[in-house]
Amino acid sequence: MARRGSPQASSERGNGVEDREPVQGHELGDLEPGTRQRAQLRFRLADIAWTALCTVLLLWAISGIVGAARGTTGWAYSVVACVLLAVTVALRVTTFRRRARL
Repeated sequence: MARRGSPQASSERGNGVEDREPVQGHELGDLEPGTRQRAQLRFRLADIAWTALCTVLLLWAISGIVGAARGTTGWAYSVVACVLLAVTVALRVTTFRRRARL
């Protein structure tokens, strides 16, 4: 099996990226400027960040609602979490729609 990032490996994948000489001592040869993977990296990192933010806000909203139902926290705590979660999900949906148009 060819080494990752070698010209043979990239041509076998058929990803449309020109064959390049492997960079010695550089493990992420596919992430060099001008490659498709490098262009998608920003979007992948943004997706991970949005998912993490939505998860944290969802957990915060759930704990706030449960706490308010038990009487250990105020309702304002859960309302703020729900509003922030709604805004974040709306922005995430908008981002996906804009990216789909590109």
